[in-house]
Amino acid sequence: PLLAPPVLTGIAGRVREAVETSAPQALDNSGEPVAVAVRRFYAARAYQPVWANSREPLPRASSLVRAVLNSSQDGLEPANYITPAIQALFLAKDEVGLAKLEAALTWAFVELASDLASGRTVPSEVDPETFVHPHDIDPAQVMTDVATAYDVQPVLNKLAPQTDAYRNLKMALARYREIKRLGGWTEFSNGKILRPGMRGPRIAELRSILAERGEDIDAENNHYDLTLVSAVKDFQRRHGLTPDGAFGPNSRLALNQSVDERIEQIIINMERLRWMPDHLGERYAFVNLANFRLEIVFGKEVVYETRVVVGSDADRTPVFSDRMTYLVINPYWNIPPSIAKKEMLPQLRADPYSLARKGIRVFASWAATAPELDPGEVDWHAVNPKRFPYKLRQDAGGRNALGRVKFMFPNKFNIYLHDTPSKALFNRTVRTFSHGCIRVEDPFRLAKLLLSDDPRWTEDRFDQAIADGKRRSVSLPRAVNVHLTYLTAWVDRKGVIQFRDDVYKRDASLITAIDASRRRPAAQAVATSG
Repeated sequence: PLLAPPVLTGIAGRVREAVETSAPQALDNSGEPVAVAVRRFYAARAYQPVWANSREPLPRASSLVRAVLNSSQDGLEPANYITPAIQALFLAKDEVGLAKLEAALTWAFVELASDLASGRTVPSEVDPETFVHPHDIDPAQVMTDVATAYDVQPVLNKLAPQTDAYRNLKMALARYREIKRLGGWTEFSNGKILRPGMRGPRIAELRSILAERGEDIDAENNHYDLTLVSAVKDFQRRHGLTPDGAFGPNSRLALNQSVDERIEQIIINMERLRWMPDHLGERYAFVNLANFRLEIVFGKEVVYETRVVVGSDADRTPVFSDRMTYLVINPYWNIPPSIAKKEMLPQLRADPYSLARKGIRVFASWAATAPELDPGEVDWHAVNPKRFPYKLRQDAGGRNALGRVKFMFPNKFNIYLHDTPSKALFNRTVRTFSHGCIRVEDPFRLAKLLLSDDPRWTEDRFDQAIADGKRRSVSLPRAVNVHLTYLTAWVDRKGVIQFRDDVYKRDASLITAIDASRRRPAAQAVATSG
């Protein structure tokens, strides 16, 4: 027969009752249910309390309250964790009240630890195109850690992201909140485009506002001189605008974003950083889709950086990580069925040989042995787009949509980096034109860099392989982690805060999810029950 649980008396018995009857359903993770883990922790210590004894709260409980208040520095909401009802339990003198406090503080701590470590939101629920998996905390382990700590704050500090990116945004959040405390900033008046060489009161107004924002510029001058041109270009670069030095509607819109809006933008991007691992790899490719740029990092050094084109609004590039293992020189383009049905079929109906003139062949199916067909012999008007059986493949060469090289990190989305013949698009400021894959401005330099550890692949040999036109796959001597991310606020390597437009409207859904997380805290139910 199963042994009955030991009979617990005094504060331990009260703690077991409080913990076992108060488990909030709001707390969960992808592994063992949080409530089960917490009960396991308490059972292992015979339900001896962590936050109180039989007479009063312990100093550790007060340190948790301080840590909760400090959580606002990480963009979190202290009211989510400690409520007036919980604070009232600090006055309890009886074991029932102190046991309720024990349970309430445990759930508050576990929830705060989880929110700080992996975020308040579930990425895939916020955005169905975000496929990242934050690291869940082990509730029993964090409770074990805090049970031997006099001060809670160091325990929580270790759970927060340990990256420069996160720490820098946290400092930026403090700066912008200080700006808000001091009254915010001045809004720039509406009016015509301001250009270099102009004079007038709106020039003086612009100079004054830019000086207020921290630009090293004479605020009293009313001349649009070279120093103002330089300051405007810097501002435009920081906001992802075309740095033309003229101050038009887009620049004014960015300048007039309120302090509250910028604070919110920083907070939601801190949330995104909680979704990411602390260590991105010894070698990794980092694409910020909102910034249209690719970085290759070896160790801590950016060894390559270039502009990229990402998915259009209709074919948005997903957020995920994978591992690049090989590249393909002179690739075919096997046209995805979705593109074939939507874009190619109408062209074939209008002119069966229109695609052939672009080097695109038609095969009877996707089978490896499928025969090639004469497109003029197919009745394209009779083809049902919903059951498009044909494979369309573009030959390698200068006309190929993938250019001369593609970089493969096999994934379920069929996303990869590649060259492109459409070079002019890299001169656009907003570069959302692809079907989802990422077009690289300088792919040959990237390929040579990734192959540089293989003595067989000299730069000359690579150039010859490109020139001979033959399709070949080449394994990378060292695999490279690939991180496709979406950040609309970050601090760059020079310590400058950067903001970008939310081109995929992913900020809005994250703001909504975070607002929803500002719920009646799970811990409050403990404090108000019974």
